[in-house]
Amino acid sequence: MTQDVLPPLPQPADDRAARLAKIRRLSLGLKWTLTVLFALMVLFSAFTLWIVLDPAWFQLPPEEMTVEFGEVERSVMEIPLPQRIGVAFVAVWFFGLILWLMWKLRQLFERYACLDFYSSRSLSMVVHTGWLLLAIGLSDILTDMLGGVLVTLDRPAGERILAFSLDGSQIFFLVFGPMSLLLGWVLREAALAYEENQQFV
Repeated sequence: MTQDVLPPLPQPADDRAARLAKIRRLSLGLKWTLTVLFALMVLFSAFTLWIVLDPAWFQLPPEEMTVEFGEVERSVMEIPLPQRIGVAFVAVWFFGLILWLMWKLRQLFERYACLDFYSSRSLSMVVHTGWLLLAIGLSDILTDMLGGVLVTLDRPAGERILAFSLDGSQIFFLVFGPMSLLLGWVLREAALAYEENQQFV
């Protein structure tokens, strides 16, 4: 015997206000969490570049200062300076994408904290997030390949490494990025259509 599915009862305005307050609190919390993480990521990126470009300044054992790209790992002290400069450029590109993604997410949560869920501007940020997720996934694969070449470029021809690897984090970005893009596109088109209709009301 099947039971009819009844529509949910209308909820009091107080319940909606409580839900909106919860969304605002969580959005503000995520916004400031990303702000702190963004600052820490900037410091981490600068520290990493410092180690790559001037490892002798730290006076640490060579085995404690290594760079790793995929399956390729090598002590920074063994890599000639021109190659280390190339590694630094690769790192700046990758760190820049991550910082850009964090800043876009921070802006998105800031708009959610203002209870701006469905405007075309907010949904455009979802689209930008999808593009950045996809770019990070592709860049992760390419930087592993390029980085492996850079850190072994001074070795004899038979010992230079061009490696391709695909791990779970890269697959996550390559799958979740297009999904975020599609969701953002669809919702943005709906928001734009709604905004156009509001102009005629």
